[in-house]
Amino acid sequence: MESAFQKHGAVGRIFRTRLDGLIHRVKTELMRWRCAACGLTFRHFPPGVMPRKQYLPSSLLELCQRYVQEELATYRQVANCGGPLKKQPLFYAAVAAEKESSERQKALETPHVLSHATLWQWIGFLAALGVLGRKRAERMQSATGHVELSPWNIHPHKYRSEKRRQILVFAAQALAVFSAEKYPTNFETLYGGP
Repeated sequence: MESAFQKHGAVGRIFRTRLDGLIHRVKTELMRWRCAACGLTFRHFPPGVMPRKQYLPSSLLELCQRYVQEELATYRQVANCGGPLKKQPLFYAAVAAEKESSERQKALETPHVLSHATLWQWIGFLAALGVLGRKRAERMQSATGHVELSPWNIHPHKYRSEKRRQILVFAAQALAVFSAEKYPTNFETLYGGP
């Protein structure tokens, strides 16, 4: 009897994660599988990896939560205080240039920090997941009654339009659902798949 899934190759991916106050690049291969019955192929994502995202969620969810929850926090403040001491920027780990390196290579070695725009994009992404989070939270509420999706109070200085306020509310709700320890999020099947 033939197995249901067959290996169909591998795809190299680079992820970014936060370790010891630095953002590191992690190279890995994602396995591609093929269904023997229907011929469809899919990728298997390791636990904690989101499809179509370069950063591992564990790296940025905490920073997004800080932005949404702290009244006076700005994107720049959260990004610039994401380091290990909470008072320094979150730097990218870099390979040091050799003594024989060209001036261009040495110039590329300047330390890069996490951009505030990355947090802005993640907040928008989390808001888009708000629909999935809402459905999941409603299931959790009916089972336990512990997750609350009541109206969130977002400080008025964080938005200029009603649309941005809704994005922040949906992001806050998604963060509340994803941070519920009793119900860990299965990121690898977030967009569907087997």
